[in-house]
Amino acid sequence: MKEGLKNLSAFEVASIRIVTSGLVLFPVFISSLTEIARKKLGLVFLSGLLGSFFPAYLFCIAEGSVDSALAGTLNSLTPVFVLFTGMVFWRTQISGNMILGVAVAFLGSILLFFSQKNIIHHSNLLHVFLIILASFCYGLNVNLVQRYLSGIPSLKIVSMALFFCAIPAFFILFFSGFFKRELLNHEILSSIGYASLLGLGGTRNVWS
Repeated sequence: MKEGLKNLSAFEVASIRIVTSGLVLFPVFISSLTEIARKKLGLVFLSGLLGSFFPAYLFCIAEGSVDSALAGTLNSLTPVFVLFTGMVFWRTQISGNMILGVAVAFLGSILLFFSQKNIIHHSNLLHVFLIILASFCYGLNVNLVQRYLSGIPSLKIVSMALFFCAIPAFFILFFSGFFKRELLNHEILSSIGYASLLGLGGTRNVWS
């Protein structure tokens, strides 16, 4: 993400990431069209927005002034938000072992965070909040999928969600002025490559 942001804007990097993911999963999207009920399509799209679309832009905007190590630490709040949103919105019953597991994992992240020097020296509080908001979206999405889409294979959900999200992402990319750049410039191509790798890397585990 940092490499992509060297020569591209946050909106361009995030848009390329989403569009690339949608294109990579397009064959699965086609095969899933007849296997997901129409009444579920809105929820699938919402899952894409919460699990990929909004976090991609939030993280790219934040990475402009937040250290990557700090971003990674804040992203470890995701399990906390899974529990929190589950309890608040769906009255999910939380066991003591679940709370203990999340607490231990988060404590480990905090210790790693404080082991590094000057990690928040150049961080902007607004951008820190954006990362926390992205983690909240992840947590909310986990509960949404478990509650309403649990009977659908994850690969089919992700492929359809990302293809739907790739459409608005492409329009954002278009209006960002991306296509007016010197796209054959070596530095621009390098950043496009890194942004595309974000999309490919984000779908690697889904394919496996």
